[in-house]
Amino acid sequence: DPLDTIVASGATVAVEFSTPATVRGNTGFNSFGNFEVNAGNTVNLHLWTRMQQLWEADHDLAHGDRERRRRLAEMQELYVIGLQQAVEAVHRITARRPVLPEIQQMALDDVLDILRDMDERHRERVHEVHLDFYARYEPQHRPAVLEGRARVGQLIADCDAVAIPGGHVGVLLGAMHIFNLAPALAYPHEVEQEDGSVLSTARVYRPVLAWGAGAMALTERVFLFHDFSVVAPGIS
Repeated sequence: DPLDTIVASGATVAVEFSTPATVRGNTGFNSFGNFEVNAGNTVNLHLWTRMQQLWEADHDLAHGDRERRRRLAEMQELYVIGLQQAVEAVHRITARRPVLPEIQQMALDDVLDILRDMDERHRERVHEVHLDFYARYEPQHRPAVLEGRARVGQLIADCDAVAIPGGHVGVLLGAMHIFNLAPALAYPHEVEQEDGSVLSTARVYRPVLAWGAGAMALTERVFLFHDFSVVAPGIS
């Protein structure tokens, strides 16, 4: 196990295992117990707990975050309704025995184009909601956020590795953005290609181990399907 190998030497690992698997309101529910390793030390980043402390310390920010989540939930619900209708059209078209297969294919291509267009517009609108939240409430200038970012950044800086396990990927992404984890985990790096172009990448300061939602949160784009929680409605 890579994590056991790191901590076996006595290394200190910053671990985020407080992010809940499900959220109902401002209450999180975890589906796993305590995080344990065979040796070394672990430091819990407590991102979810720190998020709750932010909401308690800054009511204006808490209100903005609730409104953002409310808007995203409404957008997601209506988006899924539209998708279901389009998917039903795909099933009906493909189930029908065609008289002219090329005509059936044209109709199918039209519906698939609609689905792709819906996906792209939804992605853009979600992005706009997040941009509006950060532009309107400017968390990067709020004392409680600055204090939380400094604390989390220092915890990571004092550790030899970082582990990010599962949980609710939407909640985890939100917390990682609020506390600005990216600069604490990696720095930008440019690599010149053979054709002279420059590829922008990132290099980590220390080993980062992630799985489940933690691994998803570290990618450029998270794609979810069948987002139905067994405890409460999905909010990603």
